[in-house]
Amino acid sequence: MDIELIALDLDGTLLDPGTRIQPETISVLDQFVASGGLVVIDTGRPLPAIYRILTDNGVLPGKPYPHALIAEEREIYLRGSDGQFEPLQPWNDEIIAAEKALLPTARAIAAKVEAELKDEGITGRVPDVAMENERGFVERHFHRREHAERARELAEAYLSDGIPLRVVRNNRLIAFRHRDIGKGILLARLAELLDVPQSKVFAVGDSHNDLCMLDGRFGFQSGTVANADPEIQEVIRQKGGPIASQPTSLGVAELVRGLMEGNSAR
Repeated sequence: MDIELIALDLDGTLLDPGTRIQPETISVLDQFVASGGLVVIDTGRPLPAIYRILTDNGVLPGKPYPHALIAEEREIYLRGSDGQFEPLQPWNDEIIAAEKALLPTARAIAAKVEAELKDEGITGRVPDVAMENERGFVERHFHRREHAERARELAEAYLSDGIPLRVVRNNRLIAFRHRDIGKGILLARLAELLDVPQSKVFAVGDSHNDLCMLDGRFGFQSGTVANADPEIQEVIRQKGGPIASQPTSLGVAELVRGLMEGNSAR
């Protein structure tokens, strides 16, 4: 099935260490867009960071993509004819307010998890409370990926149907997020806004917080890069999707090139 829209995670996927996008990857994305495809960014990073990264890599302001941005895994920004990104309102303001209202509950659960982890000899970084207040949700950072996964497992035990929170892991951190948001949920909404069938969306990510746009629940096609978490690679393998032989940015170039070759064959 021809792919019309590619959704890319940033950290661990499109970006090499040091937030670099390989020139080869940009060239391949140029070709995909020139052939009529759409490219969107679907990330947990805030909007200013996305702008900075894309500008530093020569994508903005000159390229005609990305055609839209999903920031913080909850906010949608659509690119207008003038090249500027406009927030989807009232959605963005409403979901930010809804998440901020959950801060006390999330912090209480995080404290319980931290106490249990301490008994197991696991500690994390001191939380940046000011940053949490600004962004509106709770994160906890750990020194090892397996410690973050253990924290996620413990946190899940404290959630119930009456608490509109979910816990996701992104490499060595966990985040307590509103259960009505997530990369897959927002991507499905964005595809509808861009008039693209979900079956013609191809999503690429590498970690647990990307799972809901990779596992097929929304009908997207998906692939991943060589450095992806083993469980993410297994999900893609079971779906019959491609796993790049290269990590991060060059892995994305490999996947997109494969999509274009497949589209041409059809």
